[in-house]
Amino acid sequence: MSDTLTLFHKINTKKNDDGKYVIQGYAIHPGKFNKIIEIPEEELENLQKSLEGASLTYDHNHSILSVIGKVNNTEITYDDNANKKGIKYVAEIDTNLSQGKEISEKIEKGYIDACSIGFYHDSYCSVCGSDFHECDHWFDEAHIIARNCEIFELSLVLAGADPDATTKSFNAFKKQFYHKKGGNVMEKEKDLTSFIDKINELSDQIKELKPEEEDYQVKINEINQEILRIQEEFREELAKTEEKINEIDEIKEEVSQFGAVKEKIEELSSKEKMDRVQKIANKELKLGMIEEDALQERIKELFELEEKSLTFIEDTITKFEKIKETNKTEPENKTEPESKIKEVQHLNKEEEIDPEDLEQKMVHTIFRYDTVFKPDGNKTPGISYMGLRR
Repeated sequence: MSDTLTLFHKINTKKNDDGKYVIQGYAIHPGKFNKIIEIPEEELENLQKSLEGASLTYDHNHSILSVIGKVNNTEITYDDNANKKGIKYVAEIDTNLSQGKEISEKIEKGYIDACSIGFYHDSYCSVCGSDFHECDHWFDEAHIIARNCEIFELSLVLAGADPDATTKSFNAFKKQFYHKKGGNVMEKEKDLTSFIDKINELSDQIKELKPEEEDYQVKINEINQEILRIQEEFREELAKTEEKINEIDEIKEEVSQFGAVKEKIEELSSKEKMDRVQKIANKELKLGMIEEDALQERIKELFELEEKSLTFIEDTITKFEKIKETNKTEPENKTEPESKIKEVQHLNKEEEIDPEDLEQKMVHTIFRYDTVFKPDGNKTPGISYMGLRR
């Protein structure tokens, strides 16, 4: 059974001569982490192979649109800061991508200074060597030995700004074992019940002893000692059980709080997007691109679009607005290049353009044809295209 764990580390960055950003750091070291999991040194080779050529993403986003680069080089080498071996990697951010350029700027300003790796592994108990999912040991008396490790993500994160990020990661890791280990705690509660039954049984034996037996008092003392021993074991087991139940309650509370925060973030994100698409739709209405009775339906369509599509529409509307503004303005600078003069002369002709031809004209101008625009009278209603050249 494969389990997952996320670990955080600081990164170093530099900018190449070609303008691309390179990040490097030590992805992972062998050893024990938070007294919960141990990564043996012999697992470094598996981890290195799985990291070589891996995609670089951000915010643990597994969408293909979140890929901004890849890991170009990895090696197992000695880390002087950690005083042990580790997996050193070098990854490059593709600044030709819009997301890559934006994140590179945030790294340069110091807003992002950390990476996280997520890896799969099989979990074995440090005490009995069995599958940790199946054995009777818990984290208060054992830890996990990770085997068959494989890295599945390298992601830029804001963990450097959150000192509790590693603690939260390990708490989430422990939750993976909650249901199975929670059942084992219940089994121990049944064992405590059997202790009580044993005490009652010994008490009945005392009542059945006959006074004439020579070892009567000796047997009573032995039984009393056995009762005291069982009572002490009972108290110890009860204390352990209460401790584990409290730990489980804390985990449940963390899960509940996390769910509430996630819902609030999603609510704020949805409101922000709704405000944005309403502004876009109102601009389209103002430009005459949609009818007023189609406004609400257009808002619904825009809300379903992804970030990249919304940005494209906003850029296009901005160009349309500039075209309309240019159409109202007489040229002032007579020394501009000839191609620009022709364009201004055309936009300021005395002839009026039919509103139905306006969309053709906008698209024609956006693509910057060097010829004069001419409407196509044979256009099909509802279809946007570029008109004719003349």
